[in-house]
Amino acid sequence: MPVSLIAITGTPGTGKTSVCRALEPISEYNIINLDAVIKSKGFYTGIDDDRGCLIADLTRLRDYIKSEVENSEKQVVIESHLAHLLQPDVAIVLRTNPAVLASRLMQKDFTMRKIEENVEAEMLDVILIEAVDLCKVVYEVDTTTSAISETASTIREIINTESGIDARRKKSLRLRFRPGSISRNWLTLTHPEPVRNRSYII
Repeated sequence: MPVSLIAITGTPGTGKTSVCRALEPISEYNIINLDAVIKSKGFYTGIDDDRGCLIADLTRLRDYIKSEVENSEKQVVIESHLAHLLQPDVAIVLRTNPAVLASRLMQKDFTMRKIEENVEAEMLDVILIEAVDLCKVVYEVDTTTSAISETASTIREIINTESGIDARRKKSLRLRFRPGSISRNWLTLTHPEPVRNRSYII
């Protein structure tokens, strides 16, 4: 039996969407891009004109995903930098070295302001900390040097393990990808600004 809900989350640029595209051909998964749902269903409370972002309505989004889980015969997997805020049973947090992340966001034509905000969030482990606080089970997966296919394979292993009944395998995998397991020497900002409201589509 599948767990109720699995989330793939992480700072923009860590590879969530690319990985989910690689997972889409797998027929047993129902993968839902939350940013697309928010836009298509109108699940937002307003627009932040200064930052060019939609302010997500997490209550309506949560109700929609709850209905999807109840009516889906497949394992539901949600993807977005907001996904962990819906308190899934399992959150897979993708991480990237901030220097590499900045380069990726530049290639995506992000504004300098958005690049700085997202790099700061990655340096300060913002999404990882939120996920650990909100979710029952959290995995941390480093995508800095991994190919998309390699990350997708890792995530598929996590999803299939969590959807199964092998307790020993779950314990081993959770230990391997436990929060804080990534070996990194990431520089922190000298004077980081307070992290802003994260209920945005970035």
